[in-house]
Amino acid sequence: MNDLSQLGFEHGTDKTVRAHHYTGAYNGLMEVFRQEELEVVEIGVYGGASLRMWRDYFPKAQVWGVDNGRDARIEEIKAATGQKAGGVPLPEEERIRLVFGDGTSEETLAQLPEEIDMVVDDGSHVPNDYIRTLELLFPRTKRLYVIEDVAPNHWEATKWAVERISKGAYVQIRSDYSLSVAVALFTGGE
Repeated sequence: MNDLSQLGFEHGTDKTVRAHHYTGAYNGLMEVFRQEELEVVEIGVYGGASLRMWRDYFPKAQVWGVDNGRDARIEEIKAATGQKAGGVPLPEEERIRLVFGDGTSEETLAQLPEEIDMVVDDGSHVPNDYIRTLELLFPRTKRLYVIEDVAPNHWEATKWAVERISKGAYVQIRSDYSLSVAVALFTGGE
């Protein structure tokens, strides 16, 4: 088992073989910049398990989570921090910051660093939403941009949008156990 998969199991994220089988492919894509100082963003954080996985996998990274707060666990985190928006740290956790708001909103995404090394969009899974977020964040992303859980019936529209926006290389990460795929876009950055 690779390091990212092991961390995924330890933190209880659905990105492992428990559900989506993404961590195996991600480990190969991300290992080359693992020890660098990074700004890592995840759209849609649920209970924060994958944020903790990213934090531990990338020991020099600042990890950012963007969420609309509709999930009960996120509401608990918001209540514990006593804040409504803007880079709120998870209680007692270093190198993890939360931004609460709509992941398709320029106002919400403006709270993130100007330059981002890696984005993982695990938000609404609605094509119009993840395409809008891609339009807003891809130009700021230096290394890797991933859209998770693209349903088969959305693949053609997603592929067209990804090609239009990225003008670069991308790869489908397909799971034998899930109909959905993740799409990884290489930004051509450093």
